[in-house]
Amino acid sequence: MTPMCGPHGDPLIGHEEVPYTSRGLYIGIFYIFLFIIMGVPQAMCLYAICHKKHLQYSCYKLMLMVSVLDMFNLTEGSLVCGLLSIFNLSHCNSPIVLIFGKMIMGKPTLGILDSVTIKLQTLVSWMIYCFTSIILALNRVLEFVSRPLCDFLFKGYRTWLWMVPAWAYGLTMALTVPRPFYYYVPAKGQLSFLQINEAGTELEENKNHIVNNSVKGLSIGLSYVIMLVAIRVKLKSSGMALSKMEVRVWFDLIWPS
Repeated sequence: MTPMCGPHGDPLIGHEEVPYTSRGLYIGIFYIFLFIIMGVPQAMCLYAICHKKHLQYSCYKLMLMVSVLDMFNLTEGSLVCGLLSIFNLSHCNSPIVLIFGKMIMGKPTLGILDSVTIKLQTLVSWMIYCFTSIILALNRVLEFVSRPLCDFLFKGYRTWLWMVPAWAYGLTMALTVPRPFYYYVPAKGQLSFLQINEAGTELEENKNHIVNNSVKGLSIGLSYVIMLVAIRVKLKSSGMALSKMEVRVWFDLIWPS
């Protein structure tokens, strides 16, 4: 029997089978709508970033990397999940999903096909996105704190080289999860990145996922606090102060991360 599937062919959340209802259809439609209203502005932003005059600056190069990954994550998290909810496709009832999962990273777990790693590519993309967002935050901080160090790390082609550690980090964090079990519940619109015990009966927390998300939030938050303090110190030394408009611009600056 496929792990985390009930007797009626629907996914389990905990020990409870979640049957498909009309709510799954509404969730799927909402996800598709979300993809449209968020994807169109994101695509326009990506188009603007790609302008040649912008890409001469390191921050725009990093924003390009972040935006491309953001589009992929948005597609996986909204469009793909929306379609899975609309058509009630899960690892429990869809041979296509099972085959797709096997093609990507399927492996036997106690004789049971570990097909739920269909979402492995989503986790890799998310972790690369988080790493790149942290690098973008570092770039912005160094622009105010130490321009020479910023140039040393990011000037010219060096910015593009940051893709190497970003991909290395994403792949390492995703591929070192023991017994990964990633699955989607169409009726709930819930995508889970967990791991399964050796018996294949209970789900456990994905420590790599938790650490990644925690470090991303703390690092970016701390980076922009440092940047704000640096701006205030520089303005104070020159006899100036931050206006309300400048504070709003600062928040607009950090919002993409």
